Amino acid sequence: AYYDDKVEKFEEVIRTCRRIGDNDMEASTLENIWKESYFSHRYAHSFTFAQRLEEVLGKVSYNYPYTGVYYIEIGMAYYAFKDYDRSISLLRKGLSYRDSSNIIFTDAYLKAWNHLAAYHAKNGDTDSATYYHRTILASPEALTGIPAHSAIAISNLGKIEMQKGNYNAAIAMLQAGLGYMENYHRDMPFITGLYASLSECYLALGDLATAKEYIDKGRKEAE
Repeated sequence: AYYDDKVEKFEEVIRTCRRIGDNDMEASTLENIWKESYFSHRYAHSFTFAQRLEEVLGKVSYNYPYTGVYYIEIGMAYYAFKDYDRSISLLRKGLSYRDSSNIIFTDAYLKAWNHLAAYHAKNGDTDSATYYHRTILASPEALTGIPAHSAIAISNLGKIEMQKGNYNAAIAMLQAGLGYMENYHRDMPFITGLYASLSECYLALGDLATAKEYIDKGRKEAE
């Protein structure tokens, strides 16, 4: 009942927005109820509101600051549900607003680039994945956003170098990402993946002792 009442209040605001022709406020209202639905696991409702939000974003004023980040947020939600075609389209569309949007949205852009890189890596397009990871590291957003995004980017570049057989380059990149993740962003599945990649690199170089150290670290974290 609480959710339904809240939706009705938002719908009332939306009706008012339409009556007075305020597309910007309608977009902000739809974004609120879309997120409320998504994070309360009412996914069918949430994507219905997301589609309505997409429609309104095509009507907002030129200087409306949230257009790009809203497209990115919806795109990441579709990505989570493996609707990759729609997700990638929305992520790219959101990034097209980057230069005209507010600097407070730097993390949205970093997330979008990482999602695009992950998508291309998953499909075996390492050149495109490399491009998006390098875009993160070269962007002004890397200096002002959450450093974990840069750590993820450089770690994944290391994995790409590992696949190419460039083990020394891979080790340098993997260790750079690992240093941040171990100390500041304890994403254990990601960290254990880096341990596995580093052990593989050292095995390939014939350094069995160091390879074993990383294998043991991975086992310890998995316990």
